[in-house]
Formats: sequence, structure tokens, C-alpha cells
Amino acid sequence: MQRSFGAAFLYEPTRIARGKQGSVQPADLAWVDKDYTFVALFYMQESIEGLDKQIEHNQRQADGYLRLWSQKGPRFGLRGVNRYDDRCYVPFGNVQLLIRFLVVSAECGVEIEPSYKSAVSNVTLCIPDRLIHWVSTFRGTIVDLLRIADTYLNIAELPPDHDSRFRLLQDCANRYVQNAIAMADPQREYFTGSMAAVYDLILEYVSRMRMSPSLGELGPGPWLVRSTVGMPAAPAPFEGSEMPPNRARPHSARIFCDLSLDDYFNLAAASERVIRESLSTNFSDPILVVQRSLYYPFAIFASHTNTGVVDDATRAVLQVEVDRRKKLVFDALTNSNGAMDCLLLYFTDMAGRDYRVPLMVALPPNPPRPQAHILAERLIERARGIQPRGAA
Repeated sequence: MQRSFGAAFLYEPTRIARGKQGSVQPADLAWVDKDYTFVALFYMQESIEGLDKQIEHNQRQADGYLRLWSQKGPRFGLRGVNRYDDRCYVPFGNVQLLIRFLVVSAECGVEIEPSYKSAVSNVTLCIPDRLIHWVSTFRGTIVDLLRIADTYLNIAELPPDHDSRFRLLQDCANRYVQNAIAMADPQREYFTGSMAAVYDLILEYVSRMRMSPSLGELGPGPWLVRSTVGMPAAPAPFEGSEMPPNRARPHSARIFCDLSLDDYFNLAAASERVIRESLSTNFSDPILVVQRSLYYPFAIFASHTNTGVVDDATRAVLQVEVDRRKKLVFDALTNSNGAMDCLLLYFTDMAGRDYRVPLMVALPPNPPRPQAHILAERLIERARGIQPRGAA
């Protein structure tokens, strides 16, 4: 999971010393959102014991830490480090949504366990480790994991035995991927070859998005395109402001770690389409593709960027064209309420750089509520009223 598109929010929890009582491991893995309000803790168990025994083992560890975290003060706050060496510290009072995943090696479906008695809205899910593997195969985010679990639990009548439930869950995961491809590229123009090749293409595009030299936020204010050293800046074809590096990564992660496989497939297919069309005209004509049917609407824009030393007459002509393109982009990015709500990727053929790496990635100033939160609340609601195992 550390290789997933949501890796910026995946942390390896730090053990907490308890004096003579040794130390406590909060969890094997933690997913913590940007504002520390939603936390998912993963407890892994690989054993030849039966499903119930594995669940009990993970449940004891999960309940033990949750008691310390919720009752014993700041010293037992959740601390961790991610693959980028970013560190988190999450006091329990900051958490609004909590999911605990009991990950077992036994084959099973998705089982909802009773909620832990706490002021924090929470749910405990038992899942097979194969589900983690399937999601990791396409480098999915927490959103993908929650969507597959929710889809499975929406099935009206589940089979009685765990083996059949496991096969049903596997089918849900397979259909989840196939549906994402069918929606983004129904004619299979861009996603060709084996599934491994398709996943590699998606990874390639996401890596390029992360390589963008300029990341910022849409809105009023000048955003200048800087080409190479010694060359003057040129006005961007949209309004916004660039973020300093210390703000860029968490703000970027807020969006990109909350995207689903549907979102990534659609972003990649739209980017490939725009780049192909732009290459046919050497980027001379601006091309804009807008997708508003997903949770996060996005726009892909490609055009030639004019930089360099020009005379006043040429500058005036260029400014007219820039203003025309700004209006084109602004109209596309603005919703019916007058708010700029799109994620924007800007491709260009500026000399000396890879045109397949977006020159700019612009984030919406007021993104929608994280879809991971909405899915978590849906699963938490399912758990209300579920009785503990063995209860009458």
C-alpha cells in the first residue's frame, strides 16, 4: 500500500513506550487525512488459525490501543512517518471518523464488527489480506478500498459460507476495475494490452502529474510561466497563484489521495486524448477537455506557450490571445454557482521540457468534501445496532 496513489497519507505508526509495561504498537499501518479528522488503522494477522481466532487477535490489539488513545491523554496520541519522511501526530480529540481494519489471512468477505463505544464515530471491518493486495495491484487509494467494501456490503443476499463470500468479494474487485476502464475508455483507444500494461500507463501518468514544476490554486492573481534561465516570464492562460513547496504537497495530496480509480483512469484517458490532438497541430490550437461527471470535476488544457523577448506590437497581439484563452478556460472551470471547482492540468510544448509532463497543476480553491469521509460515514452507519459476536 505504500506504493499506492494515496501514499502521502499512509503512515507507519511509531511504537509508544509504557515504562515497565514495555511498549504498545498502535497499528501495523495508519491512513491519516490532511486535517487529521479521519483515521483508518490497519491490524494485520497472518495465521493458520481459523477466521474467528484471527479476528479476536486483531480485535484485542485494536481495542487495547484505542483505550489508551482515547483515555490516557496526549502521550498515547497516534504518531507515524510516511514514505516521504513526513511525520504525523494525531491526538484522539482531533478525530471525527475512525475505521479499524482487521486484516486476516483467512479467506472471507467483508465483515462489519460492532462499533467501539466512543464519542468518535467509528466502525470496525474485517477484510481478507487479499483485498489489500488487489487494491495495491492498481495502486488504489483508501477511496477504492472503501468503495469496494461498500459495493460488497450492498449485495442484498450474501452466501452463508466464507469461501463463497471470498469469491464474491473477488468478483466485486474485478468488476470495479473493469467498470472504471469502461467508463474512461469505452472503445479501448488508450488502455490497450494486459491489465498490467494498463496499470503501468496509469502509474506513468500519475507520476508525470507529480513531476509538474508548478502547482498552485485557481483564483484571482497572476500566475506566470517561467521557461528557462534567462528568459522572461509569460502570463499563464488562466488566473491563479503558485504555492510554495511547503504548502504544495499537502494541498496536492488532499485531492490526489482522495481520487478513485475511476478518477485516475479518466484523467489519464483525457490527458492522452488532449496530447495526441495537440501533437497533430504542434500545440498551435488550444484544446480543452472538461469532465464533470466525476466527484472531482477536472479540465485538461493544452496550448502553445509564448515566452521570450518580443516587441510591443507582438506583445499586444499575444495578450489578446492570452485573454481569449483565459476566458475559454475560466468559463469551462466555473460551475453554475460561479465557483471555480475543477482540477486543472495544463500541457504545453515549451522548449527544453517533456510535453507529457503538465507544466502546471492547478487545484480548485474550494474542493468538495473528501469522498473518503462520505464513504466512511456510510460504513459507520451500517454498523449501528450490530451486536457483538456471540450475543443473543
